[in-house]
Amino acid sequence: GGLFNEAQAAAGFAQVGKLGYKEVSPQAAKNCANCKHFKANAAAGKDAGECTLKAMQNATKMNPVWVKNGAYCNMWAKKA
Repeated sequence: GGLFNEAQAAAGFAQVGKLGYKEVSPQAAKNCANCKHFKANAAAGKDAGECTLKAMQNATKMNPVWVKNGAYCNMWAKKA
């Protein structure tokens, strides 16, 4: 049954194409590392971090979602 909920989703890297995710940003000035949804997280490994955007968690069915520092998606938003 319904023992598994979103909180128990597995961690993993965002899949290319989810919300337009690309592992290498086509725009030099816009990437995950300078996005407001990005959070440093050592568990993501070298040159990567966590995407805290709920829409990305839903799209990838992962939580936490790892992303490359230099990646990009359509939901990019400038850090405040």
